[in-house]
Amino acid sequence: MTGLSPDEILLLMVNNWRKILIIVFVAGVLVYGVIFYFWIQNAVVDSNTKKNNADIPVASDWETYGSDLLKIDYPPDWKVESIPVVGGSMIMIKPSSLGKEEYLPSFSLGISKNNGDLAERQQIFEQLNFQKEYINYQGTQVPKFSGAVNLRGKKTRESVIFIEKTNSIYLIKYQYEGEALNPELEEKFRQIFESLKIY
Repeated sequence: MTGLSPDEILLLMVNNWRKILIIVFVAGVLVYGVIFYFWIQNAVVDSNTKKNNADIPVASDWETYGSDLLKIDYPPDWKVESIPVVGGSMIMIKPSSLGKEEYLPSFSLGISKNNGDLAERQQIFEQLNFQKEYINYQGTQVPKFSGAVNLRGKKTRESVIFIEKTNSIYLIKYQYEGEALNPELEEKFRQIFESLKIY
């Protein structure tokens, strides 16, 4: 009977342990790499969410309107008006120089109960051939419709943004006179919108 010498047995054991150690080491590196990859992915998502949810800096002299539902900043030479509506509430932010019945330019925010009719509301603007795009609001893509309409005999540039939150629909609309884009007003409305915090 041929047997292995103690030296050969020891050599086989050392070689097998080397292979086992190499396999364990490679497996450990792979597991660490997978964990590190997912950790980095979560860190990037968390970082983007924090950026999106951070308070947007506005001019230090801007005013703030707040309620238990929302907070929004607006220019110091503008004012906030509450407008009664059936089945919800609405505020309008417009230049202080405008009278009660004047509404151009303005930024309005209406809140109504979500009755599952969001798609129907959006169809109205699709039928008006408004351009549809998605914009970021607090880490979520929300639909924005933009176009020109004839309101009370005036060509009016209008943008409408829909935000669905809990059991409510927030309809944000800003509008101003004329068909062409007004970069100065668009920037002002962008700053107002980005300051909006819905609770």
